[in-house]
Amino acid sequence: MPNVTQLFSALCDAPYRGDGAVRGIRDFYGWISEKEHLSDAFEISTVAPINGTGAATVIATQAVRLYAVEVISSGSAGFLTLYNLTAATVGVSAISMVIPFAADQTKFVPIYASGYDAANDFATGLTCGTVTAVATSTAIGTGVTQVTFFTDAAP
Repeated sequence: MPNVTQLFSALCDAPYRGDGAVRGIRDFYGWISEKEHLSDAFEISTVAPINGTGAATVIATQAVRLYAVEVISSGSAGFLTLYNLTAATVGVSAISMVIPFAADQTKFVPIYASGYDAANDFATGLTCGTVTAVATSTAIGTGVTQVTFFTDAAP
């Protein structure tokens, strides 16, 4: 899908998402449209990540630039762990990034907008999982059912 369509679709969908997403996606739309307007590599992927020990959920099997992440959490707080691998195991593989989230809230995290060059961290691929503490593989009480990744194929 062309980037113009993807970006406009995300903007229209924002009011139907959880707390914080409306403003986050509106701000995100402003700066990402400048960077990605003429490219067709922009992707919006929504997954239900593995909860605790197991094979991490695969988002991308090639190098990607991560622009933002939105976590719509369930009744449990925890951490979304991201791996620079095409296949990872939660609690075993080296973690590239961690995003904490509170129970029953939506958290929209812009990453590339702050000057962080995610293409360097996700040069292999992107996988994820949720845990109760960063250095463990313990599952959170109620698994997260929706995490949205805003990515682009790395240059």
